[in-house]
This record gives sequence, structure tokens and C-alpha cells, in this order.
Amino acid sequence: MYPLSIILAAFFLFMQPTALMAKNSQPSAAYEELTEILAAKTPLAGAVIQLSSSGFLEQNSRQELPFSAVLAEGFGAALSSRGVRVSVREQGENPLRLLGTYRLEKNQLRISVRIRQMGKSSSNDLAVAQLMVDRDQLQEGWFTADLATLADSLVRELENSLSGFDDPVVTVEQPRPGIAGQPTLQFGTELRKQLEQVISHSELLGGSSFGVKRTPYRLQSFYSRLAGSMRVELRLLGPDAKTAAIARAEISGQQIPAVLFNLVDDRGLVVCLQYQQRDRRDIREHSTQADALLDSISAALARFGTQSVVCDKENDVPGKRIAASMRLREKTTRDGYGLLRGDLQLTILDGEGRVVSTLDAKGKIPVAGAGDSSVERLITKMFDDGFQKELTALLLSR
Repeated sequence: MYPLSIILAAFFLFMQPTALMAKNSQPSAAYEELTEILAAKTPLAGAVIQLSSSGFLEQNSRQELPFSAVLAEGFGAALSSRGVRVSVREQGENPLRLLGTYRLEKNQLRISVRIRQMGKSSSNDLAVAQLMVDRDQLQEGWFTADLATLADSLVRELENSLSGFDDPVVTVEQPRPGIAGQPTLQFGTELRKQLEQVISHSELLGGSSFGVKRTPYRLQSFYSRLAGSMRVELRLLGPDAKTAAIARAEISGQQIPAVLFNLVDDRGLVVCLQYQQRDRRDIREHSTQADALLDSISAALARFGTQSVVCDKENDVPGKRIAASMRLREKTTRDGYGLLRGDLQLTILDGEGRVVSTLDAKGKIPVAGAGDSSVERLITKMFDDGFQKELTALLLSR
């Protein structure tokens, strides 16, 4: 049996249009003809034009499909032959960009391109060209989204939804099932890998800002298996845990390697638990309340077949780790009755200490005086079936 990494590498290599495939079947004459039309409308020789696959989108879905990379490669060669210096980044105060869309129409493909001069207040199209290409010159796989292009389209949708963003540093949390009762799949781990790669190259979400204080954001993602497809939703959460942007898309099940539909196996899973006081308002470390919290988490995991131990040198368990913290607020009346409120946060870490995800829960119970038993009742109420299943799904993800 080959390792999962080798199987995935072979699948995605087969799905992507290689340079050899492009030479044999890409409509090279279309690039030259469109470039000639653009050159007739605005001088190209000596110009610096930004060009990237993300600038070419399928017209209806606004997704960057595999054909986007084919277009970028073809136009890169055509522009270079006319003395254009092609750049992957904008240059100058009013940089030039080559942008385009494409759409399948029966037996033909419509390609539209434009040279756009970008400005601080407005942008202008200096030249526009359009051409129809026979469909028999094209590969069908170029127009179907794969996991890499899906991740790219989703992240771009998030970027377009944001305004007033403040030098973020984004943590990609482990994707999890979006429909109650659906199992945890290997798909989630591969999706996270693709999202991390796209964000690392994003100027808005992953760009470096040396000497600038970065604002922490969390990216949550959910996948739902439908009839013949997989629906993915991203939620970008700000430091206040409020949703800053949402993106949704679907991918055909045929474009997903069969191995990614495998269920994550929970046999033999052991995690270690620790309490971590975030600030002075939290329950104190090593207190009876902190111990009660860890005991409640351990009992909840046990109901789902997951063993747990307290993190220490003697119980150095490899794999997932849960760092818990809790804040309590109690309001009592003169006769001693009142309401106990709690804010619980569980941070799930992988074996290397990286954050996989964060779960938050709030709860309240009536109390008749302070006491550790009240805290235990509050924790038990917070750990309802939905919260327990969500936590277990994250722990079972790879």
C-alpha cells in the first residue's frame, strides 16, 4: 500500500495540465491574435504588465479553474515576444495588469481580455479584446475545479469581502464536517493543506509586514458531502471572535481523490489535557475548579471512546493536546441565590504544538451560593451532544 502523500501527488499531477499537454493542445494562435488586437489599441513594447493565473476567471462562477493557469502561460509567452516585461506583482504608481474571463458556449469558448491601468482612486481599461475558440482544441479537465483551485477561489472571495483589514496573521484551523452526523474525512486534512498554501502567497492574508504588529485571525472551514459533490464554507474570525468574512463553493466529487473520502479512524486515540490560565479573570491554574474542568472534559471524551490523560512529563502522549481555559462571573442576591455564567475555550494543538482549532462555549446556571459543585454543573451543561461531537471530530482529524 502506497503512502497517502504519494497517492495524492500522483492524482493531482494527473489532473493538472502539464507543459507538455499545453504544447500539444492549447489554442496558441488565440493568444497571439488577442495580443495583436491589444497591441493595436495601446503600445506594449517596453511596458511592464502584471500577469498571474488569478487574473483569469471563469465568467459565471468567478472561479480560477485549471484553464486560468493555461491562459497565464500562453499570454506570458505572447506578451514577451512583443517586448513586454511580464511581472507577477504590480509595479509603479499606476501599474498595468492583464485580466480576463472565459466561458464555454456550446461548441466554443469565449475568451475576453483587457489591459487595465490600476490607480489609487480609479482604474481604466486601456485595451479590450475578445475571441472565440473551438472547443475541440481544449481539454475538458481545464474547466473543472480541483481542490487547489477551489482553495484559491475561496480565499480570493474572502479577500474581496474584506474592508479595512489590519495586517492580519491567519491561523488555518482543521476543517470539520458541516452537517451534523457526517463523519470526519481525510478530505479535511488535504483541504487545510491547500488553504495554508494559498494563504501563504496571499498579499492580504499572508503577506509579511516586517516591524508591524500583526492582528490574529482564525480561518474555520466546514465541508458537507452532497450527492455528487462536496460543499465547502470558510469563515474568517477576527480577534473578537466575530465573523469578518464568509466564502462558499462546491467541487465535483469526481475531482476529489477517492482516498480523501476515507473516514478518520479513532481506534487507539489518546489525548492529553492541560489547563492554561489566559489572564487574571480566568480560573486559576492548579485550583480545584481547574481540576473539575479537566475531569469534566475527560468524562465527555470518554463517552465518545477517546481516552485522555493530564499533560505532564510522565504522560508525554504524542499527538493531539487540549489546552482549556475558563472564565467565571457570578451575580448573587442578598439571600444567596444568583446566576453563574461561564466562558469556556478549548484550544486543540497538534503534536508539534500548532493550533488545529479553537472551540468556544458559553453557559449559565442558577446557583445557591458559591461552590465547586456549581462549576461542575455548569461544565456539564456546556458539554452538550453538539459540542462533544464537534470536539471529537477535531481530535480525530489528521
